[in-house]
Amino acid sequence: MDLPASMYLNYLARRKADHDRLTAALAKGAAMDDFKTIGHQIKGNAASFGFNELVLIGEQMEKLSEPLLATDGKRLLGDFKNWIDVTEKRLERELPKEER
Repeated sequence: MDLPASMYLNYLARRKADHDRLTAALAKGAAMDDFKTIGHQIKGNAASFGFNELVLIGEQMEKLSEPLLATDGKRLLGDFKNWIDVTEKRLERELPKEER
């Protein structure tokens, strides 16, 4: 990890907020624009942090179509949550304790 620990922690916190936003939007049935916007942002910035696996999730979010929102949206939220959980554990292992 080449960036300061605070940058990774802030990035992860923003992704958690994105997940919450998408979950709430999907529950209301009005998530299409949110998925496209957040997916586009993730696609553009995840690689800068070395999170290439998240780029793929972002690309799928951005390409999500209305007929598949209910099924694929839920699947993508699950993939996104899994990435958050795995990354949180990874940062706990890899970042110096005093910087977390």
